[in-house]
Amino acid sequence: TCRENCEMRLSICFVAFLCLNFEGSLGDLKASLIGGSLSWQVDPKFHDATSPSRTVTFTLTTLFNQVSGCTYTEGRTVDCSATTAPTGCSGSACDAAKTAINFGTLCIAQLQYCSSQNQGSKCTQFITKYWPEGLDNFHCLSEVNMPKNLTGFSKPITSSQIGKTNAFTVQTVYSTVCSSGGDVSHFKLGCGTSAVLGTLTHTVTVDDDVVGVVAWLAPYGSATTSLGAKGMLFPACTDSAAPCSVNVADQVARIQASDQSASYISTEFDPVTTEAMGLFWKRWWSMTDITDAMAWVERGGSGLAYPSCKMKVGCLALASPALETFVALCANRIDYSDPVVHGAVGSNPYPADAMCANQPIKNYYSPVSAAPLAMEVAITLNSFQSNTAVPRHPYFYLHSYDLDGHQMQQRMPQYRLTTGFNKNLGGTCLQWVKLADGTSRLVPLGSAFCKSFFDWDRDTSRASGNIVSLNVSDSQAANYRSDPYAPLWLQSFARLNNPTAFTCTLSGGCGGSSVCSSTTGCNDDTAQVYAQYIATTVDYMYTDVDNPQSLGSTSHIATEAWWGSAWGARGSSTVQNVLAAYPRFAGTANQPPSFVKSQFSSDTNVSLTYTCAIGAKCVIPLFVNDFVLNATTLASGAVIPSGHAVGVKMAVGFAVVSDALNEQPYCTRGAAASSAIAASQGALSCPYRLGASSAPFYGDADIGTVFVRCFVAFDSHVDTEKPGAISSQSLPLCVKIMITGPRPAFVAPTPGFDALGGLLPGASFDDNGQSYTLRADVPACEGYALQMPLVAQSANANDQVRIFVGDWDVDPSLYSTPLYLQAAGGPGNPDFFSNLSLPSRGVCGQFGGYGAVRQGNNSAQQTVAAVACGLAGKVLPTSCAWRSVVTDYLPSVYYAPPGSPAQLSVSYTPSTTLGNGVLVRNQPSLCQPVGSGPLAATCRQKQLNMDQVVCGAAYSNTRRRLNRWVGQRNPNGPDLAWWRRDHSNGDLASDVFCWRVRLQSPPVFVTDLSGLSTPFAQNRWQLTVDPTGDSSAYRHVPLRFNETVRITFVAQDPNPSDSVMLFLLENPGMPRGMVSSGSRCIATGSAQPACKATDRVPTGWPNVDQAVSFDTVNSTSCSKAQLTLSWSPTAAAVGSSAMVCVAARDDSTQCFGKGPPRATQQGWWGEQQCVVLDVVGSSFRWQGQVVDGADTAMSAYVGCTALVQAAAAGLPPAGDPGLYPVVVSLDATAPPAGLPP
Repeated sequence: TCRENCEMRLSICFVAFLCLNFEGSLGDLKASLIGGSLSWQVDPKFHDATSPSRTVTFTLTTLFNQVSGCTYTEGRTVDCSATTAPTGCSGSACDAAKTAINFGTLCIAQLQYCSSQNQGSKCTQFITKYWPEGLDNFHCLSEVNMPKNLTGFSKPITSSQIGKTNAFTVQTVYSTVCSSGGDVSHFKLGCGTSAVLGTLTHTVTVDDDVVGVVAWLAPYGSATTSLGAKGMLFPACTDSAAPCSVNVADQVARIQASDQSASYISTEFDPVTTEAMGLFWKRWWSMTDITDAMAWVERGGSGLAYPSCKMKVGCLALASPALETFVALCANRIDYSDPVVHGAVGSNPYPADAMCANQPIKNYYSPVSAAPLAMEVAITLNSFQSNTAVPRHPYFYLHSYDLDGHQMQQRMPQYRLTTGFNKNLGGTCLQWVKLADGTSRLVPLGSAFCKSFFDWDRDTSRASGNIVSLNVSDSQAANYRSDPYAPLWLQSFARLNNPTAFTCTLSGGCGGSSVCSSTTGCNDDTAQVYAQYIATTVDYMYTDVDNPQSLGSTSHIATEAWWGSAWGARGSSTVQNVLAAYPRFAGTANQPPSFVKSQFSSDTNVSLTYTCAIGAKCVIPLFVNDFVLNATTLASGAVIPSGHAVGVKMAVGFAVVSDALNEQPYCTRGAAASSAIAASQGALSCPYRLGASSAPFYGDADIGTVFVRCFVAFDSHVDTEKPGAISSQSLPLCVKIMITGPRPAFVAPTPGFDALGGLLPGASFDDNGQSYTLRADVPACEGYALQMPLVAQSANANDQVRIFVGDWDVDPSLYSTPLYLQAAGGPGNPDFFSNLSLPSRGVCGQFGGYGAVRQGNNSAQQTVAAVACGLAGKVLPTSCAWRSVVTDYLPSVYYAPPGSPAQLSVSYTPSTTLGNGVLVRNQPSLCQPVGSGPLAATCRQKQLNMDQVVCGAAYSNTRRRLNRWVGQRNPNGPDLAWWRRDHSNGDLASDVFCWRVRLQSPPVFVTDLSGLSTPFAQNRWQLTVDPTGDSSAYRHVPLRFNETVRITFVAQDPNPSDSVMLFLLENPGMPRGMVSSGSRCIATGSAQPACKATDRVPTGWPNVDQAVSFDTVNSTSCSKAQLTLSWSPTAAAVGSSAMVCVAARDDSTQCFGKGPPRATQQGWWGEQQCVVLDVVGSSFRWQGQVVDGADTAMSAYVGCTALVQAAAAGLPPAGDPGLYPVVVSLDATAPPAGLPP
C-alpha cells in the first residue's frame, strides 16, 4: 500500500519518499512550491562616502514537497547529487542543475537606468544588465549557465552578481506518517505529503551603475515554455493528482490573462484609486519599467538577444506567484565598460537623482512576512453551523515586520470567481464590528483590504496583525457536486471517498460511503487536497519622519503613495508569501484545542506581541485548553476541559529548536501537579523559549531585531477513538517578539526624578492643586540664575546618550519665522529660548524675550530634529525625504561618551533690568492708580510674564550604531499629542517629560504718585530699586505731641496666587503708644488685573495637548496687603524721632534653598521699608517792637500811657506752618499798673 511504501520514522536522510512522483518538464519544477517567502536587506554602507559596500542580502524560505532521490538532513544543504542531471548541462554546472531542476533558482536581475544612450532600445527606464543571451532555456543567469564573459562587457562576472540555485539549508523535514497511536509528531505536514523546509541566503554584489534589483524564484529551464496552469504551485486537483490544489489554476490563469503579477497591493487609504494606482507590479508594467527590462528582445543596437518569454510582462509573470520583490537602489558611478547603455566616457547618461550622491537609499530592509507556510484547517461540527460572529473556519493573525520602522499593509489578493465552487477559496482580512446589541462579529474589510499597521502599533487592533480567514463559506449545503459554495474540506472528503451523496449535519456528522470509520478514517494518506494563498506586504516610507505640520505636511507618512514616477518617490517594496491550507476532520465529537490566556482559562484573547530585554531569558507563555465540543462560548462562563491529551508544536514553516518548548518535539507537560493530571484535564502550560536557555542571552547587537514564531495546539487520539475523536490541531497562533534594549532615563538631580530614574510623586500641581503627571515644577526666582540640571544615562554601556529640551508649544503669531516642529501654542505663549522682544501685553506691559539658554552636553541642538537629511546642500528645516535608518545626525547633535551620563542644563535669570519675565512700574507714566487709598498705590508694582513649560527627552544613538529601527514606531504620529512626539526617529528614547518654569518674585512695597502710601522720601520712589537698608528712601514725618498720625504701608506680590503679609520689625520696633492694624488683605478687581498663564490639568492628560495661553487674573484675594500704624506722642516725646520698619513676605516656598537668602520655609521675605517720625517741640520768634534774642529798652513818661506791642510767631519744622499755637503773656516783672492791651 501507499502507507507501507511511505511510512518512515525520523532519520537523518530521506530517499524515495513520494508515493506519487510529480516529475516536471523543462521550464517547470519537479517539486511543487507549497509555501515560501523572500526578503532582503541592503548593506548599511551601500553608499558610504569612503568605503561603500554595495551588497544586498536575500533570504529565501521555501517549503517544497520532497523529490525522490534528494537527501534531506537538517542543518545541511539539500543534496540532489544522486538524481539525474537535466538534459543539456555539462561539467560542474550539472551539480547545481540537479538542485535547480527540483527546487528552482533565486533569480537576480540587476537594473541599469535606461536612457537615450541605448541606441534604439525599447526600454524606457530600466534595462537588465546581466541576461542569459542566446540561452532561451533559462529565466536568468546563475551558476548553472554563467559564462566567463558576457558579450559587450569587458569585465568578467562573478556568481555574486547573478542568481543562485536554490540549494537551501534544510530546516525541518516533514514526513508522511499518520501514526495509529495518535498524530502527535511535529514532522507531519498532512497525511501523504512529504515536505522539506529550507532557507537560502544570497548576498548580491551590486554594480556601481545599477539602480535597482529584481529577485524572484524561477523554475529551471526554458523561459519561453509556459509553466502551464499551476505556475510553481501544486497542480490542479483531478481524480488522480496528489498532492494538488483546488484553486491554483484559476489564480495562475488570472495572472497570465491580465498581464500582471500576483504581488499587488490595494491601499487602505485611497479606495478610489485602488485599481489604477494600487497594483505594485502592474504599475511597473504600465510605466513600462521593470517588466520591459525583462522582456525586450533587443539590447540597444548590438542585436544581443533577450528572451521575450512571449509575454508583455516578461519571464517573471510566468513563474508568479514567484515570491517576487524589487529593491530600489542608486548608482555610485557610471561604468563605461558597458558602452551600449552608458555611451562614451563623460556622457553622464543618468539623471542626477539616480545617483547616490543626490538620492540616497531610503529603504534598507524589505518587510518580512513571517507566516505559517502550511496549516491544517480542522473540520468540526461547528463547521456546519451558521454562526454569524465567527467565520465557518477559524481565523489566524498574519504578522509582518519592518526593521526600517516603516508602516506596512498586507493584502490577500486571491482570485475569486463570481461563480463556481472555488468562489470562496480566497483569503480574507477581517475586522471586529460591534453590533447594536453590544456583541461583536467579524466582517471582511472588503476589496481585499487589510489594515495598515506599524510594528507594535499604538492602535492595538493593528498591532496584533491582520485577522485572516481562509475558505469562508456561508452555505450549509454539503453536496459538493451541486453546491457552488462548497468549501475546501468538502472537496477533500468527496475526492477521498467519491460518494454519490456526501452530507454532513450538526446532529449526524458526516455520512456517505465509508466515511470516518475506525479503520478507513477521514484523513488518511491519499486525501492531500490543498488550497494555496498569496499574501503580500508593502511598506510605506516616510517622506519626512518628523512630519512637521507647519511645513504643510498632509500626512504622517508618504502621502499613502508607495509608488511614484519621480525618483524621490521610489524606494517602497513589496514582498510575497505563498501559503497553503489543508483540511482535517476532527471527528464527530471533537474539536482542536485552543490557546488561552492562562491554564484552565476560557479566555482566548491571548497576547500576540511581546518584548524581551537583552541580557535576560526570553520566554513566551503558552497555555492550551481543550474544550468539549458543545462549548460554543469560550470568552465567558465556565468551560469544561475535554480531558484529552494535548500538546503544542511549532507550526509548519518554523524550525524546531531543541528544548525551546518544555518537551521536544512537542510539549505535554502542564503546570499541574503532574503531567498526567494536566493531560487528563485537557489543560496545558507550555512556555516557549526564544534563544539561549542560559547566559549569554540576547545582547546589544540584537536590539531591535524581531522574531515571529507560530505554534499549533493539538490533541492526540488513537485510531480506536474514531470517528468520535480524531487527532486534530488548531490554526496557528503567531506571536511577534522584539528584542529591546534599555531606554535612556533621566535621573537625579533632574527635577522630578530619583537617583534610579523613578518618578517623584507630587512634582507638579496645577492651579487647582491637582497633580500633574510627567511634569515637575521648577522655580525661576527673580534676580537669581536658574540652572535646571538635566542628567540622563543608559544601562547599556554601548549606548551614547544625549538630551534635548525645548519649548514644545509656541504662539506662531509672535514670530516672523515659521515654527519648526513646535505645536501652535495658545495666544501669547512665547518661546522660552528666544530673546526676541514681545508685543505689548496691555495692562501687563511689554516684556522682552525670556532668553533661556542650554548649557552643557548637546547645547548646540536648537530644534528637536536631530537626524540629518543625508544629502549635501539639503538643510533643515525644509522637508527632507532622504532620511533612513543609516542617516547620521546633524553636526549640532552631540552624544556623551559611551557609558557616561549626558548632562544638559537650562539657564535663565528673570530680571527687571532685562524685562525677560519681570517688569516694574518705575515711572510715573506706568502707574495706573485706581480710586484713592491703598488701591491707588500702583507705582513700583511688578508684573510677571506667563510661566513657561518646556519638555525634553533623553535619546540613545542605538539606531545609528546598529543601523536598524530600535525605538518607538511612528514616534510623531497624529494620534499622539504634540508634546508626546519625541522625534526619536528610530532611536531609543525616554518618555517626554516636561518642566513648568514657575516665575517667582517677592512682594514689593507699592506707593502712589506722591509717595505717601508706603511713604517714600520725596521724589525717591522711582529711583529706589530696593529700600531695604536705604535711608535715603525713608520718609521723615514730623508730628507734634498729643496729635495722632496714621501711616499705611502697602505691598503687592506679582504672583496672583500668593498671599502677602506685612510685619512690623522688632528692630527698631515701635515707640510707646503706637498701634498697628496688623496685616490686612486687599482684594483687587478687574481694574487691576494680575498677569499669568492659567494652568489646569486638561481632561485626557497626558494624551492631549495643553495650549497654554497668556492670561490675566481679574481678581485676587490677598496678593496685595496693607498695614496701618497709628501714634499720638506725648509731650515727653517732644524732640525725639522714632523709626518704624515694615517687611513684606509672601507664602510661597518655591525659592527656598534656590538662591535668594530671604526665601524661607515660611515664604519669601521681600523689601523692608522704614518711616521716621520726628516729634517736634515749641519754638518761636519775637516780632514787632520786641527783638528776638535781645532786651529791648523803651522810655515811659509819667502821665502818659506807654504802649508796648509784643508779638511772636511759631517756627514750624520742615516748613510746616501752624504746628503749635503761640500765646504771649506778661511775667511778674511788669509794672503793677500795667495792663495788657
